[in-house]
Amino acid sequence: MKAKILCLILVLCLCLSVMAGCAEEKVDPPAESEAVAETPAEEAAPEEEAAPEEEPVPEEVVVKDGNPNEVEEFPVELPITTNGESFEVWMGMSPAALGYINDYSEENLVWKELEKRTGVNIEFDLYHPDQTSTLWSLMQAGGEYSDVLAGQLTYTGGNDQAVEDGVYLELSELAQEYAPNYWAQLTCNDELYDSVTTDNGNLVHLATFYNTYRGPDQGLVIRGDWLDELGMEVPKTVDQLHDALVGFKNELGAEAAMWIPTSCYYQEGSILTAFGGAFNNSGLYNDNGEIKMCAIQDNFKEYLQLLNQWYEEGIIWKDFPTYGAQQMFRNTSMIAAGDTGFFRSEVSEMATFARITEDPDAYFVAVADPVLNEGDVLHMGRNNPGYLKAANWIITTSCEHPEIVLQFCDYCYTDEGSLLCNYGIEGETFEYDEDGNPQLTDVVMNNEIYDYRVAILMYVVDVGPYVLDSARGTNNYTEHMHEASEIWISTPTDEAYAIPSKAVLTADEQTEQTNIFADINTYLSENLVKFVTGDQSFDEWDNYVATIESMNMARCIELSQIALDRYLEAQ
Repeated sequence: MKAKILCLILVLCLCLSVMAGCAEEKVDPPAESEAVAETPAEEAAPEEEAAPEEEPVPEEVVVKDGNPNEVEEFPVELPITTNGESFEVWMGMSPAALGYINDYSEENLVWKELEKRTGVNIEFDLYHPDQTSTLWSLMQAGGEYSDVLAGQLTYTGGNDQAVEDGVYLELSELAQEYAPNYWAQLTCNDELYDSVTTDNGNLVHLATFYNTYRGPDQGLVIRGDWLDELGMEVPKTVDQLHDALVGFKNELGAEAAMWIPTSCYYQEGSILTAFGGAFNNSGLYNDNGEIKMCAIQDNFKEYLQLLNQWYEEGIIWKDFPTYGAQQMFRNTSMIAAGDTGFFRSEVSEMATFARITEDPDAYFVAVADPVLNEGDVLHMGRNNPGYLKAANWIITTSCEHPEIVLQFCDYCYTDEGSLLCNYGIEGETFEYDEDGNPQLTDVVMNNEIYDYRVAILMYVVDVGPYVLDSARGTNNYTEHMHEASEIWISTPTDEAYAIPSKAVLTADEQTEQTNIFADINTYLSENLVKFVTGDQSFDEWDNYVATIESMNMARCIELSQIALDRYLEAQ
């Protein structure tokens, strides 16, 4: 038996050898006469088409779960250029600062110094932020774009569509070559990378991000000293807030105890969420898998009725409709005069507002988003803590030298560049304390002309391509200011109404929805204020809802429902 098996093995080996030899054997081509005989002259064999070149597959981006400010720094050789290249930045500017500015790149110390160090010239095209939507629409319609776009802009169809349309530059490969510091910091943290890149993984932004993991830096604030005088605690419910505001007006003489923006709701920090509302830019929200529009729901009506009641009681500033679309409160004269004590603010301004009241006991405290009943859980809450401050600068395809812009920005992400952007010039706008930490001087902190918010815009970089030091300007922070970020995210939130960020509309869907919403939003802006001021009776509510429904609102909802269903099916 063993002998038979051995024989079989030998035969098998022999067969494999022969087959291998056949595979390696070269076959001579047929003689020319044979080839002609097989292929007639009038039917020459067609040439074989060359295989199409395959597009190179981009390397997969490796993103880590670390601290973006602990990566190894890449040196940046200065100056970046000696040829005098320049680029234009289209940017909205606080109206409080616009009146002081003629040439921003010359009047802001940091931008002027950056030009000197890098050899790159910057031209700022500044505009009033109330005009953002109009000017941006005109720019898109005209098709002529600035080199760099700064701010939170909404491109028709989204940022991925802007890349596909050849308007925004996709920066991933360029950043790796010309902005290695930014790329290393961005890809060091998966949460930061996801928050800056698009749903399709495109990188179009040069972001401002913090050097520490932190919560929001703006929200609702209230006069803490007034609460003390009235013997009240910081309000947690809507009723408690109402009682405090009534006390501010009737007992302390505040003529505008509460200030609200012309939109009648705050983007960050709101009473609306207490009513189960989820009003955002689109007004749409996800109720257990069903897309709904907040502005026509009964709970939104209840919210507007509350504001109307408070307006009639005189605790809401009577002239709020005339203030403009700015989200931030800027009427410092009213604060200084003690006419108002509850509004939305940045934490950095809480000390400034207390100082300008000329009341030595004045102080502001943060207020968490109030609820109807203590223990309630909100369905739409605040931004979670993170590194990202703002996804800000966008380089367009109109930019002649994007590599120069990226190198310029990359310097701002170095330790040296970030120090300059955060604190300006040593001896002028900052000094080192005894522990070696930079501290802003009174030129910024207690300027005789500008309040702190304007001084930041005039002397250092507010939002732009750099790493923002979370400790900047905190040397005069009170205990209440240090606690503010944690307070603003303290109200329990289950995010049940949130639409997943990956449930995106296609470009065509987005365009269609945007076009429909244009008319709806115009109607909303005209009518919400009327409900609050009483110029329009709530007896007209059904007509108001019917009008919105007649403006093809159902299609807007349907488009977002399609996107949500598509996302859920893919899970």
